[in-house]
Amino acid sequence: MKKWWIYIAIAVLAGGLISVWLFRTDKPKDFPEIMKSGSITVVVDSSSLGFSVSKDSVGGLQYEMVKSFANRHGLELIISTTANTESGIEELYKGESQLLAHFIPANKENLDRLLLTKSLLNTGLVLVQKSDSLNIGSQLDLSGDTIYVAEGSVFIPRIKNLANEISSEIKIVELKKKSLEQMVEMVSAGEIKNTVCPENLALNFKTRFNNLNISLPVGFQQEYSWAVHPNATALRDSLNSFLSEFIGSSAYWEIYRKYQ
Repeated sequence: MKKWWIYIAIAVLAGGLISVWLFRTDKPKDFPEIMKSGSITVVVDSSSLGFSVSKDSVGGLQYEMVKSFANRHGLELIISTTANTESGIEELYKGESQLLAHFIPANKENLDRLLLTKSLLNTGLVLVQKSDSLNIGSQLDLSGDTIYVAEGSVFIPRIKNLANEISSEIKIVELKKKSLEQMVEMVSAGEIKNTVCPENLALNFKTRFNNLNISLPVGFQQEYSWAVHPNATALRDSLNSFLSEFIGSSAYWEIYRKYQ
């Protein structure tokens, strides 16, 4: 009889351990825990503005900036790449990464679910099209039309708001595993007819893809920032301190000019 109780106890214990393993999430680290661990995991996208690999060298605007932050604090930099911003946010919540180094718009949705750093960009959103006679010339011309974006794009709420403003449907097609840069390159190659992009970044892309039309605004001026977990206040403060000193410095402009 006692053996049955032992078997039941073992089964209950095993079930509990399996449940813990299946539903466990790593606790998000704030800056003291990051410093203690000696490393920081950062989510970027695979692009020249995020993280790129060329032969034996690595680069990317966001990568070089977060590398400077990591070096300042003696931290090992671990890179996690994703084109999907929503996947990056999920990594923050699971504790798999500590910083999302994408250009995140400071809208209500993001302010409610994330802690954002000081602004990296302050710019409007534009429609990116290939230059030809069929270009859409006004926001009203988007009525019943389609806009292509990367899956989970942070710009989707703005497109939906624009549809409400013009009182008409705008279809949104999300493409999987695409970065913003890849979306713009597809427009330039004629593979898709358009996408949306912050104007400052669109100007950057236009220096490489000179057949683009970026003249139509689809959103007001907005700030774009990096993001951390809502509880990572000390990390956000450390990043803000770094960015306040770094942006505008000679080191910053040296990095910035490399990706123009």
